[in-house]
Amino acid sequence: MRVLGIDPSTAKPLGFGLVNERLTVEDSGLCSMFGLQDILRELKPDLVVVEDQYMARNFSTSKKLAWCAGKIMGMCAIYKIPNCVMNVAHWKSLMKAQSGTHIQRCKQIFNMDLQDDVASAVLIATAYLTENQICDKM
Repeated sequence: MRVLGIDPSTAKPLGFGLVNERLTVEDSGLCSMFGLQDILRELKPDLVVVEDQYMARNFSTSKKLAWCAGKIMGMCAIYKIPNCVMNVAHWKSLMKAQSGTHIQRCKQIFNMDLQDDVASAVLIATAYLTENQICDKM
């Protein structure tokens, strides 16, 4: 199974990471909302997992992030790719990546130096595979 994790954003590129059941990162990087269409079409993931929104103090930002996640889920529907959301606290707990340690945790698991949002996206996909016991043991 190939899972595409996506870290939504409002004012910067989206982070994405395609991880398979062998816990191999097949592709990752940053893309625009429009570039995501090409990624979905070309990479053909089996599932897309989008980081769900947290309770933020800034209502405007929360609303924009929710719209971004909704656009991503809508694109998945157009390409007939199943999708779900995963709470930020939940994936960080599963991946043992609390309080800004996700870049370092990604390096430990995958031996890769990844940019902030890309590391989050890779760990979101990995958390789904791990939680659902689809992957090799970490």
